[in-house]
Amino acid sequence: QAILSHDAWEEPISRDATKALLVGRNVLAVEGANEGGPAGLALQLEVDGKLVAVTDASWIGSAQASPGWRDAAFAAEGWTPVSVLGPVGAAELPW
Repeated sequence: QAILSHDAWEEPISRDATKALLVGRNVLAVEGANEGGPAGLALQLEVDGKLVAVTDASWIGSAQASPGWRDAAFAAEGWTPVSVLGPVGAAELPW
C-alpha cells in the first residue's frame, strides 16, 4: 500500500502511516527516481513516538525492481548495500 508520493526534494514532508501497519512483520519499501545530479533519501519511521527505522547503511537497494519487492516475504537476493554520503544538512551535500 503506497503511503506517500513526493517529487519536490527541496521540501521535506511527513505522513502518518499508522493505518498501513499490520500486526507482525511489515516492510518499508521506497521507490525513487533521479533526473540527474546527486540523489539521496532521508527517511525515518516512528511508531507511538519511538523511532523504529531510519535510512542508514543497513538499507539495501537495486537499480531494477524485482517482482514482489514490496512484499514482507521478499528475499532481496542480489541487492546491495546503499552508499551513505553523509547526514542530512551536511555542508557538502545539496540536501
